[in-house]
Amino acid sequence: MEKTVQPSNKCKRNHVGLEDRISRFPDEILVSILSFLTFEEAVRTSVLSHRWKHLWPFFSGSLDFDDPDTMWDIADKKKQLKVERNNFAKRVNRILKLHQGSNIDQFRVCFEFNRYSKHRVDGWIDFAMSKRVKRLELDFTPTWVCKSQMRYTFPHEWFTKLESSVGVSCIKSLMSLTLMNVRVTGKLLEHLLSNCPLLERLHVSDSDDLVTVKVCGSSLRLKYLHIIRCLEFKSIEIFAPNLESLGLIGRQTEMHVNHAPCLLDVCIGGSKPVTSAICPLSSYLSQLQSLILHICIYPNLLWSKPLIEREFRKVMKYPNEHLKELEIMGFVGRAIDMELTVYLLESAIKLEKIVINPRSPALVGTPWEFETTEKNEGAIECANQLKKNLPQGAELLIL
Repeated sequence: MEKTVQPSNKCKRNHVGLEDRISRFPDEILVSILSFLTFEEAVRTSVLSHRWKHLWPFFSGSLDFDDPDTMWDIADKKKQLKVERNNFAKRVNRILKLHQGSNIDQFRVCFEFNRYSKHRVDGWIDFAMSKRVKRLELDFTPTWVCKSQMRYTFPHEWFTKLESSVGVSCIKSLMSLTLMNVRVTGKLLEHLLSNCPLLERLHVSDSDDLVTVKVCGSSLRLKYLHIIRCLEFKSIEIFAPNLESLGLIGRQTEMHVNHAPCLLDVCIGGSKPVTSAICPLSSYLSQLQSLILHICIYPNLLWSKPLIEREFRKVMKYPNEHLKELEIMGFVGRAIDMELTVYLLESAIKLEKIVINPRSPALVGTPWEFETTEKNEGAIECANQLKKNLPQGAELLIL
């Protein structure tokens, strides 16, 4: 008969001591440990012991509700989509009802919005704000697009009226705000910038209500500002001492950059990036580390070549010792494309790599993104002519 090996008294003492030390940890430390996990992992800890079972509702990390695979898989089955949408919303509501913590780091929801979802989303925002959320992201990008597509309107009155239950005090902890396919006005964004002293990141995309906005304030901590595909967006005024990254992609926008001494990364897209972007940014080109231009040129768009060349030559050539990589998207090889690129190559004396992408930014993410056309072939021939203008040691990559 095999002899059973019993653990030594020393092992027993060590094992018991380890259990005692863990059991003596206060709840605050255990909840802090949970905050480093994902929400799903935090919930799984409830099987460890009776004590852990009651800790996860105090989770203060990231509440990330995103199930894009399911939504995309069933997008063509409207009845099933309706069922899954309801199941998704019920799951979110159930978890939020169980949450007992006083704060959360992030609240993110990626959801297929429809006209029946407004009261649910209102409740989710109210929950996030009541928990002093630091990072809020609402992504209601539809799985399919139609003219009657419903969009959620951000509850402006909650944040602008003193008698609101949310009020100003609940948004002071906000550090990052991302709104995708959410209707929001410039007035509300300006209000948030004025009343969120910790706000460092602001991203807005596909909002038809955004027309003008002023991002101005000597005390602004804003470092990242991107406004993408807001079709009615017309003008922006910037006075932001800490702004490092700026992205504006859409129709031609009137831009006034009055003060941005820390600006490092710029991404501009539209039909006239030279006149609408490069000229207002001319004073900051010498300090940029990254510059991406998405150039959209439409067949029915008539260019006034003498006017564009005249405005282009107003930009003084400052040597840039910081720009290491340059990407130009939507390059079609026209005279203005070539002049702009040559100008940047001559200015960026420390450039290591330039990427020329002839594909239209409008096709990115679609099945036609990588299709080769005659226009692309012509653009590639023109792009190859830029080799003679490359700074010494720089690489030219044509996609």
